[in-house]
Amino acid sequence: MGDTPLHRAAFTGRKELVMLLLEYNADTTTVNGNGQTAKEVTHDKEIRNMLEAVERTQQRKLEELLLAAAREGRTAELTALLNRPNPPDVNCSDQLGNTPLHCAAYRAHKQCALKLLKSGADPNLKNKNDQKPLDLAQSAEMKHVLVGNKIVYKALKRYEGPLWKSSRFFGWRLFWVVLEHGVLSWYRKQ
Repeated sequence: MGDTPLHRAAFTGRKELVMLLLEYNADTTTVNGNGQTAKEVTHDKEIRNMLEAVERTQQRKLEELLLAAAREGRTAELTALLNRPNPPDVNCSDQLGNTPLHCAAYRAHKQCALKLLKSGADPNLKNKNDQKPLDLAQSAEMKHVLVGNKIVYKALKRYEGPLWKSSRFFGWRLFWVVLEHGVLSWYRKQ
């Protein structure tokens, strides 16, 4: 119910079809009607390993896009990446150990730095040269942004899944709960 072609191919163990779908950029993070990804429905270890490798590759591509957006000061692109259902790690790093916040601080992209801080970027991480983003900031305004943001706002993610709840009269009942933006919603069915 709600399966994508990738779910069906993974479930039935058809490696060639899974590879073909992945070549055409099938999304490995899509969940079916039961809230499972293709990796979770397969029983074949080789397919599971293949899907995990593709997920890691896709995640690294998103991290590269995030680093590039921070480097170039493209705030709209950075915001879109961080607002995805499966956003890249806001504290990812390049070969020199620079995080997106390091890149934004060095190039004085104030809006990007603010967005990264609000999304949970750690201003205390050091790169391979033992430098924090504050050390790379050249303008007084950027230093103020990095020092002035003592409160780090963590990005609120969406969590959902089954939860057993006990009541006095009905005993244990299964509910589908969704925690989104700090609001917990209860549903009888998914």
